[in-house]
Amino acid sequence: MRVAIICTFVVLVACEGRTSYEVLQATTKDVMPSAVEPRFHRGIDYVLSHEGHKIYASCDATLAAATDPSATCELLVLRSYKCEVGSDRDLLHKIHPADLVCKDHDGHNVYLNVSKEQ
Repeated sequence: MRVAIICTFVVLVACEGRTSYEVLQATTKDVMPSAVEPRFHRGIDYVLSHEGHKIYASCDATLAAATDPSATCELLVLRSYKCEVGSDRDLLHKIHPADLVCKDHDGHNVYLNVSKEQ
């Protein structure tokens, strides 16, 4: 029984580590007008750290809110968040297509589009 509990704990910790992304940098920017938002609007460029890699991603708050009203772009620097890689299931269900979907500090979705990974 004790071995099973230890194995379960190890698996949970390993899974937790794979989904943890730390925000290293966040820069607010103006996003060009689009079909969804015909004016300049706010977006944020992020630099994330995950398993020894730097990931460069962006979040468009207006585009995200158009498909998920509770979505934000509110990831805080030097904090870690649980994120999942976007999937084809999201596209099929008309959920905001994104490379990464994270949960902010209040549990709201943050949709990130990755531009580069080092």
